[in-house]
Amino acid sequence: MPTGNLREYKYNLKRADILIFTNADTVYQKITDQYNKYTENIYSSQSKLNQLIDIEFKTAGLLSTVKIKPLLALAGIAHPVNFKNALIDAGIDISAFQSFPDHYPFKLSDLEEMIEFCRDEGCQTILCTEKDLVKIARLEGLKEKLTKAGIQLFGVRLELELEQPDQLVKNIKTMLDNTG
Repeated sequence: MPTGNLREYKYNLKRADILIFTNADTVYQKITDQYNKYTENIYSSQSKLNQLIDIEFKTAGLLSTVKIKPLLALAGIAHPVNFKNALIDAGIDISAFQSFPDHYPFKLSDLEEMIEFCRDEGCQTILCTEKDLVKIARLEGLKEKLTKAGIQLFGVRLELELEQPDQLVKNIKTMLDNTG
């Protein structure tokens, strides 16, 4: 279960009508067995990396089109290795990966170090999570520094793919109909 200040405690699961687990494909049966005491409506979902978002938050193409190497990737999320592995699973050849703590308050100096690394290693592209791009794009002077160095920065949009989406919608509609 996710952790953090804004998360529900496990004992609150008894209030849930539906549970949706992310990235649970390999342990779905175990999760179902463990949590079906709370509800029979248990679903799983998979995260997929697909769209690239540029520093202006415009769609910049598909992740599958990234063929530039060397490439630097970074993530400031709860489990940065999941982002790294998802990039690798998508066929992205990562030359270097930089992890930051979840909710990391990026500073311009952090990106300046990465730009310097890219200059030294010949990187032309930096990939990050879309969540991190929101914080990074706000850094004063970053766009100019990237442009001057000839480096592109992209966020990668995470999309959620539900297992059995039709059944989930049907269950939600049934629950809503029974509340009226």
